Amino acid sequence: KEVMENFTNFIGNRYTYSYGKDFLRPIIQSCFYTGTFCKVKAKQTRDIRKILLKANMSLEEIQSNSSGSLAKHFGINFDFDFEHIHDARYDAMSIIATLRHLENQNRLDINWLIE
Repeated sequence: KEVMENFTNFIGNRYTYSYGKDFLRPIIQSCFYTGTFCKVKAKQTRDIRKILLKANMSLEEIQSNSSGSLAKHFGINFDFDFEHIHDARYDAMSIIATLRHLENQNRLDINWLIE
C-alpha cells in the first residue's frame, strides 16, 4: 500500500510509459492482492512503441526487440554495473537512451510524448 501511495504521488498527473499495453495489469493485480485502490488512471499510460513507429522504426524491428534490447539495437552501449534485460533500471535506461538517440537523429518529435 505504501509503495502504491509513493508511486502515485511521484507520477501525479503525468504520463507513464511502457513497452507494450500491459502497464496497468501488474499494478492492478498488486492493488487487488493488497486491497489497495489503484489511483493510476488508464489515460495516463502510453505505449512507447507507438512513438517508435512515428520515428520510422519498423513494426518488425519493434516486435523483435524488448525495452531492454532497444539500445543495443541502435548500437548504444551503457557503462552500468547492471546490464540485464528485464532489470527495470536497465530497461528504463534502454528506452531513454533510444529516445535520446532518435531525437539526436531528428527522428523524434518530443511533442509525441505528450499527445
